[in-house]
Amino acid sequence: VRMSYGASRFWLLAQYLQDPNVFNLGCQFKLSGRIQKEDSERCVFELGQRHEAFRTAFIGNPDNFNEPTMAVLRTTKLRLQRREGATEADVEAEMKELLSHEYRLEQGEVIRMKLISVDDHTHHVLFGFHHIAMDGFSFNTLLSDINMLYDKAALDPVRVQYSDFATRQRAQVMDGTLDNDYKFWEDMYSTKDENGDVKRDFPEPLPLFKIARSSRQPLDDYDYNEVKLDLDTRTVRQIKAQCRRHKITTFHFFLSVLRVFLFRHLEVDDLVIGIADANRVDADIEQTVGFMLNLLPLRFKKADSDDDMPFKSISENVRITVYEALAHSRLPFDALLEKLNIPRSTTHSPLFQAFMDYRPFQPDYRPTLFGGEVSGTATVGKNGYDLTLDVNEVDRNDIRVALRLQKYLYSQESTQV
Repeated sequence: VRMSYGASRFWLLAQYLQDPNVFNLGCQFKLSGRIQKEDSERCVFELGQRHEAFRTAFIGNPDNFNEPTMAVLRTTKLRLQRREGATEADVEAEMKELLSHEYRLEQGEVIRMKLISVDDHTHHVLFGFHHIAMDGFSFNTLLSDINMLYDKAALDPVRVQYSDFATRQRAQVMDGTLDNDYKFWEDMYSTKDENGDVKRDFPEPLPLFKIARSSRQPLDDYDYNEVKLDLDTRTVRQIKAQCRRHKITTFHFFLSVLRVFLFRHLEVDDLVIGIADANRVDADIEQTVGFMLNLLPLRFKKADSDDDMPFKSISENVRITVYEALAHSRLPFDALLEKLNIPRSTTHSPLFQAFMDYRPFQPDYRPTLFGGEVSGTATVGKNGYDLTLDVNEVDRNDIRVALRLQKYLYSQESTQV
């Protein structure tokens, strides 16, 4: 079948980006306790068979002008790779190998998994995968299924597979199902002239900060400089108090801060900030594994009174914009680009060049693997945006903020500034 819109974007970008590993992601977990070797190997293979995403080849169809195509294989290539008697240094080397691996997408190799054992009671579970096959929401399903398969528990069949989702998504774009959603976004990026005729209206690409070390150039290598900050407990409590007072979420708060920051320091009056949506609107795809995440381009216009507007009013406007966008989030971002005929450029990402990624605190989420509780870390994806603000609510009193700027545009020192 034809690839989904999101998968097509990854596949097409990979054709000209320099780094073959640019869309590689990884997760590393540490756990204690004994692991049954045979059961661990069995359940990982069964996981690969259960979800089509882990046995899908991504190819250009030679019979149809090299159209981006998903071809589902009968047998997954996913196997658990084991290593015994390893050191902590070995674990880091194994993780580095996963992140630098060049996946053979056209052969259906999209994910790898390693179990590295230091001794009988200390283990590291490493995941590496290509983003074209899975998003972050899918990873929660992966962990849940591994545990149930390891325990030989009964699992309901997957109702909608990745290829089913791709087919349904394209059909909905074509048959008018998403016309109401398209109208919402069309209105956001259109204006009427004096004759009442509708004209496309797109903001200019974001200007660069004055501390940029380069002008825009054709972008064929995604890399970034990053600065991280752990907010102190007092600041977190103040933020949460503001959120309660203004009836907004932590996400709305930080998006409002980013909006103020960009308007103030880039001296623009019209900008777009991208956010991600899990895109699990339909109940039957909640357990589907694949890349189904959607991008929502939120447009903000600065009023003459903006400089005197209290933060409360700004955050309330941001909250309304977010909820309206989420109510019309089913239209794939790439379908929107096609329908609006948005100009493309090799020097910047289409429609928005600033992105905010937000990971909420999940108080009841305690990941487990192979019968034991785990703790771990995950890598972040690379993209072509000028600026990415990453906000991670680790717990109720711990918020970690990371700012990432495109490396060829900004130095590490500029990012710190």
